[in-house]
Amino acid sequence: MEEVEAKYRVAGPEALAALRERLVALGAVYHRTVAELNVLFDTPDGRLRAADSVLRLRWLADAPGAVLTYKGPARWESGLKRREEHSTPVGDGAAMEVILASLGYRPGVRYTKQRETWQYAGAEVALDTLEFGTYCEVEGTAPTIQAIATALGLSPAQLEPRPYPALAEDHARRTASAGGPEEHER
Repeated sequence: MEEVEAKYRVAGPEALAALRERLVALGAVYHRTVAELNVLFDTPDGRLRAADSVLRLRWLADAPGAVLTYKGPARWESGLKRREEHSTPVGDGAAMEVILASLGYRPGVRYTKQRETWQYAGAEVALDTLEFGTYCEVEGTAPTIQAIATALGLSPAQLEPRPYPALAEDHARRTASAGGPEEHER
């Protein structure tokens, strides 16, 4: 399956509230808000990262188990990120961690996210709050993503090309150099 998305940096909780109001005015349908813990896995030599691929285990606070996801290398077209993506629910996330470790994968980047999801015009709109920023992510077809971004008042200048794991690593480095905690534990 191919994922097509655009991620926009927004200026804090007030900006997210304004986007939420626009979504309501547009007739978007609220789905849910959930806390996530995301853990990326890689080989000790970083083979997945070198190939711009992702193996992620995600825990959702409102669901048992976890979700295992593989994402292939990203391709960029007009500010939109396209990549192969496959996900499957996992009944026991801790057991999946053991399986991944047995296969030679090691946990690496960890980050938490509060995600509020909406459905609009056949696309998913996510309002994300992370320790290192607030974002609006739109996933759907290219024309739909662009139309929704325009309707929400999101500009190309707000596009954030870096994935959350890279942003989390940057934040961890800045926090560590400032003497703060280096990472989140599950």
